[in-house]
Amino acid sequence: MGHFVGVYTDELPTLRSVIGSKSPDHFAAALRASGGKFDYDPTTHERISTAIKDLIAGSYPHGDLKDWHYYTYAFEKLCRAFARKWTVEEIYVDEEQCPDLFSFVWGGDSDPADLPLLRSDPFSLPPTQYGPSCFHRPLKIVKQEIGILSNLLNLDYDDLAGTACKDYPEEVAAILEVLEAAERAEQGLFVTFME
Repeated sequence: MGHFVGVYTDELPTLRSVIGSKSPDHFAAALRASGGKFDYDPTTHERISTAIKDLIAGSYPHGDLKDWHYYTYAFEKLCRAFARKWTVEEIYVDEEQCPDLFSFVWGGDSDPADLPLLRSDPFSLPPTQYGPSCFHRPLKIVKQEIGILSNLLNLDYDDLAGTACKDYPEEVAAILEVLEAAERAEQGLFVTFME
């Protein structure tokens, strides 16, 4: 099974104006950005549609929720619709095979002082324990991650034989483009992980 890592410039002022706006135009923008369907399965499409409408209405739940993953999918669709720059890359995320990439996705930062930044959630989305996940990375963390992921592109790939890192220079470069766009705009980003 593949892993999909999405990276989106955070566009916080825009997303703050969308969430709770009650505007059907925002739902239409998310639907357009998703090619007219949120999922090929009609039931899943409908559940994501309902979650997006809840987010736009500002009436989404903030605690534990049975179907929380639909809100993660819904928020990802809004990020996709409104991000200035974004990408979704199919890339295997494994702590042993490529620790820097694993750390980027799951927020394994080495500086304990930055842990509150890694746990920031501007929209208090329902929490995730497994399945699809969405994380916010403020500008300070974005700058750190640019350095770490840039190092992945500069490694001697002969030394990485047998690891997943050697297989992903194009995917890492695409992710870095979004991080660099966020840094230029002095903003953070959202990272999604989906299987």
